[in-house]
Amino acid sequence: MQMTKKAQREAEVLENRKAAYVKKVSGLLGHVFDRTLPKAIVTAFEAGVTADAFAASVAAKEPVGLCIHPMKVDAVDAMEKNVREAIEKLLAKLAKHDGDIFKAFPYNENWRTRTENDKYDEKLHSHVHTLTKNTDELIEVRAYHRQNFKRVPNPEAIEHFVQQNRDIAAANYDAFICKLVHKVGPDVVSATINGSHIWGNSILTVTKKNGTVERWNTKTIWNTSKLGLSFNQWPTRLMK
Repeated sequence: MQMTKKAQREAEVLENRKAAYVKKVSGLLGHVFDRTLPKAIVTAFEAGVTADAFAASVAAKEPVGLCIHPMKVDAVDAMEKNVREAIEKLLAKLAKHDGDIFKAFPYNENWRTRTENDKYDEKLHSHVHTLTKNTDELIEVRAYHRQNFKRVPNPEAIEHFVQQNRDIAAANYDAFICKLVHKVGPDVVSATINGSHIWGNSILTVTKKNGTVERWNTKTIWNTSKLGLSFNQWPTRLMK
């Protein structure tokens, strides 16, 4: 039975998506990809598993992945701790101003005269807004007839935000495992790690089939963008 044009297009789209999926997994796993059964990739694709998640699951079974994967829980927990501490500081500031979000986190509301700092302050104001909720206590009516109610913490919104950050941290850690497995290369028979947190300043020691021992150092460095904004990176380099 001949396929309709619609069915043909759908089949082509599916094959293109599958090819893109396989290409991404290949890029994430590098040399490990050669040992990954194509059937497993197709099964993961058909099951709706993302390429990132599938690659991470494969990389976690490699010697390097087996070594650093157990630290994932600590990394995610550390992220949650930092997020909760930041939230507590913001909410404490709000409470200090008796729930008046405009006094606690003021910003220039005139868009014609805003600076970059004003835009940042507005984003901070908006962020606190998502973590809190209105009470029935009206504080004032602001410009454009906006009503400013006293705001208090919103537990459900806070937990949702924390979980989002945990998910991001977990995904970043999985990506890091893939990168490290790919970077260290093939023929690894054992791996150990020591030092502070994996992204702080750690040394991964690997032994390869030919007896070669390599030490890979990962540490946090700070760079500055063209806009003058600071950002951190975690490069991994082979030690001499």
